Amino acid sequence: MTDAAAAVAGQGRPDEVLGQLEELGVGYLLVQAPDGDGLVQQVERLPGLTRVSSPEGQVLWRITDNDAARVRVLADDGQLVSRVDATGPHGAAHGTVRDVPEGAVLQVAEGEGWSRYASVHVDGGLVVAGPTGTYPLPAGTHEIVVDVRTPRLPWHVLTLVLAAVVAFLALPFGRSETDEEEQVA
Repeated sequence: MTDAAAAVAGQGRPDEVLGQLEELGVGYLLVQAPDGDGLVQQVERLPGLTRVSSPEGQVLWRITDNDAARVRVLADDGQLVSRVDATGPHGAAHGTVRDVPEGAVLQVAEGEGWSRYASVHVDGGLVVAGPTGTYPLPAGTHEIVVDVRTPRLPWHVLTLVLAAVVAFLALPFGRSETDEEEQVA
């Protein structure tokens, strides 16, 4: 991510910049700077960007010349074969990919630690990530499911239940009956 940010800031060739953004699954680029800022001018020179309406003090571009996707299938030469539709946050996806060539891989645009909390299934079978963080795919048509589990979910549920119990116990319950002495007076 820092390499892509440095490249956008002018420390890389324009074609490399778009390639790095594509690998990250970036579809939009936002710079928090006024219109005349030097960084805005550098980004403006990159090919494949179209400026869209922006909030005040920010400049937003849509990346038009890329095949960005959170989950995509790449041929062995790096060319896009297919995209897999995202179904949730953090790379969760589900879809069918057709005509997968021999040597193709599934690439998920997430950080290195992502694979500890995610699983990739191809036609119902678990696939393990390769050394480059991509998942090898056999040739043909396949059903791909990328599931991301919520880490520490039991602890979150337990905390919520305990908070509800504490809130209930904190409610003021007074005695509704009066003492006999108060009734006599």
